[in-house]
Formats: sequence, C-alpha cells, structure tokens
Amino acid sequence: MGEIIQIRVMAQTFDPEEAKKRWSDLAEAAFDMDSLQIKAEKDFHIKLVDALVDRNKLGQLSPNLKEAIQKDLQTAGQLRDKLQRSLSDWDPRAADRAAYELEDVLDRMQQNVVR
Repeated sequence: MGEIIQIRVMAQTFDPEEAKKRWSDLAEAAFDMDSLQIKAEKDFHIKLVDALVDRNKLGQLSPNLKEAIQKDLQTAGQLRDKLQRSLSDWDPRAADRAAYELEDVLDRMQQNVVR
C-alpha cells in the first residue's frame, strides 16, 4: 500500500434500499421501527445480522419471529463472521462465497417470517 493509494478488499451492499425491501420484515424486527424509517447504508447486510443477533440475545424478538428464524439466525451470525474474516484475510473468493451464503440465509429467514 502506498502513501496515497490504498488497496482494500471489502463487501458492500450494492443497493441498500433494495436490500431493505428484500428483507423488509427482518429489517423491521431488527431495528424496531417502520421499515421506511430505516436508513439503509452500504453495510446494511452486516448491521441487519448484528441487530437481529443482539435482539435475540436480549430476548427482544417476538416468540413467533424467534421461532421462525432461530435456526437460520445462528447460521447468519456465523456467515457474517466468515465474511468479515475472509475480508480481513484478503481472501476475495472466500468472501464472495460467504456473501452468497449469507444472502441465501437472509432470504430463507425472510420467507420464514412471511409464512
């Protein structure tokens, strides 16, 4: 890395507003507010998982929601960690795989909430 030019390996949500729509029920539960008020940023995927994991640990998820996502929530937390670890190890292939897996788990969680 030079003095002026930085090299980074990162994962960002391409379209944060689309992510907010795609996982709207999860976002509403995670951030405890109307989904229209949630500010979606480039790290929305990480903040979403962090908030759901924290709310679960604190017992702040409704019983129905907890039952619907409990199994996948643990996996989402592990994949978030795997993604961040891959990025810090400068391993873009592993990060890419973890990102796809995380999206799949979040999609499944969203579907389970809607059912």
